[in-house]
Amino acid sequence: MSYWQGEKITLRAIEPSDAQTIFDWHQDSELSRTMGFLEPPQSMASLEAYTGEMSLRKMDAGDFFWMIENKDHDVVGYIDTRCDVRHGNFEYGVSISPLHQRSGYAAEAIMLIVDYYFQHLRYHKVTPQVNSDNVPSIRLHESLGFKLEGTVREMMFSNGVYLDV
Repeated sequence: MSYWQGEKITLRAIEPSDAQTIFDWHQDSELSRTMGFLEPPQSMASLEAYTGEMSLRKMDAGDFFWMIENKDHDVVGYIDTRCDVRHGNFEYGVSISPLHQRSGYAAEAIMLIVDYYFQHLRYHKVTPQVNSDNVPSIRLHESLGFKLEGTVREMMFSNGVYLDV
């Protein structure tokens, strides 16, 4: 069994063929808002170029982008990391398609990534940032044992209002 495979999901690198999935996700404005941005429409050509470029990248100083597949090989979301190698900490962003939320996919992806960074890359701390209006994500992180360390006031602007992070 692969290290990158859990009971419900498999993490894999992005492939050029993921352009259509990402294009479909971009059609959902609410999903974009929960991710902290609302992009103008992107062409399929630009997404094909993006996925093609991303598929060639190797892990760079701990930063990486994984696609999340369920057991039926459906791409259900992604998780990406941003790392501070010098200080031994990292953060991640995770997003699951609305059709597949509340299935345990995000929790399993988070735990696979956290385990990998702590046990294999010697990172010391993970600090995910969650918008204050994203109650499902806050509850998910609490259920995984994360503790609120602080709040940055009005750090994110989305849908006409400033949100705490």
